[in-house]
Amino acid sequence: MNLPMPRFLHTPATRLARLVIALGLIGGLAGAPLAATDLHAYWDQRCAGCHGHAGDFSRRFLRVEGDRLLGWHQKERLPQFLRNHYAADEYADAIHAMLLAQRQQQPIYREKCAGCHQSAAELVRASIIVRDGRLTTRRGQRDLAEFLGSHGGLAAGQLPELLESLERVMRETGTGAP
Repeated sequence: MNLPMPRFLHTPATRLARLVIALGLIGGLAGAPLAATDLHAYWDQRCAGCHGHAGDFSRRFLRVEGDRLLGWHQKERLPQFLRNHYAADEYADAIHAMLLAQRQQQPIYREKCAGCHQSAAELVRASIIVRDGRLTTRRGQRDLAEFLGSHGGLAAGQLPELLESLERVMRETGTGAP
């Protein structure tokens, strides 16, 4: 039996309301970040198309004065600029902190690891876990500090900074860190 729809469902206001709800659902799904806590996925989705890799961008276009991260064009209030420039409010401060950390650290991963491995964010998502409070390789369950001591040609002084960088990336991707 096919019943007719009630007349009140055919009014222009009701049709408009249904359209707004449908577009809101579609827009919400299409614009949703890849993962609520993965800043690198958010950057890749929202920013990388114009600005490239976040670390490269921070080293090329940003500078640090004291404890402040400054842009060449945006000298003050960089977090507010991020909010006005496509970064959602809930991500602007975290993205600012990520860019500041990348700008302050040496690009050891880029120089020593990226030639053979994917990005640091992809590496920590796929290959590094925390076990007993220490970074560990996912596959072999090896202590990462010990493993890197004989892998990749790191200078002795570079190992602590690389581990610190990978721990930071783990926090930024939401994959956990000691």
